[in-house]
Amino acid sequence: MSTFTELILARIGGDYLLTPLSAVDRVLPAVRPEAGGPGRGPRVSVDAREFTVCFGAGLLGAERVVVEPSDQMLVLRGPSPLVLWVSAVEELLQAQIQPLPEGGSSFLRGVVQVERRSIPVLDPESLFHPQAPQEVAPHAGS
Repeated sequence: MSTFTELILARIGGDYLLTPLSAVDRVLPAVRPEAGGPGRGPRVSVDAREFTVCFGAGLLGAERVVVEPSDQMLVLRGPSPLVLWVSAVEELLQAQIQPLPEGGSSFLRGVVQVERRSIPVLDPESLFHPQAPQEVAPHAGS
């Protein structure tokens, strides 16, 4: 029997990343991130609560993240406050997640074929572990 998962398709610059809908609490417009201090990543404050920022572009290998006023944040469910920064949420879809090829990334759950493209699926739980990918510094967009 095939299992379909509800996924949020997010655009990150010119790339795409899927996130399981079950891992997302809400989608918010982006607010300017601030430095988190020594040993801490960038932070944002929303509704008097501080969130660590994980930039989707950094997860996809970008050396530099461009922050635009039109960006969005996915508030992820987990043991600590965390947002995934994306360019835009494109759509909600249901798809079968295929396993990663051997040697795949530790923060990915698998891939989904969407219109002849392989789009990575985030493993949100991996972002809450100490060995989560290190962030790159954000830069204001044009």
